[in-house]
Amino acid sequence: MPVTQQLDLQLKMRNYGTSQPIAGEELSEIADHDELVTQMVEVADAASNQAISLGGLTTAETVLLVSDTPITFKVNGAADGVACTILLLLEAAVTSLTVSNASGQAAIVRVHLAGS
Repeated sequence: MPVTQQLDLQLKMRNYGTSQPIAGEELSEIADHDELVTQMVEVADAASNQAISLGGLTTAETVLLVSDTPITFKVNGAADGVACTILLLLEAAVTSLTVSNASGQAAIVRVHLAGS
């Protein structure tokens, strides 16, 4: 039975000194997926290409990764990764995720995946 997922995202950028809005974006997406996977992953400092489980999914179509410290995410075995604290992919075809941590401290990553 498909699982309906609704994603509502609101992003606001503000000037730190004055709190005046600089830019804002809103996004809303509703999609049907076969399964949702949520997990917390601890990534040790100096970890390199640590695999993140897709749970029971073969392909993740929606990916939201939130880390408490900047780390590097790689998707589908890419040679280069993206260093950030939040990674959001929509309408994707993700079959593998890895993470590397050179932050100087352990990281906790909240993983939210939807797909089949």
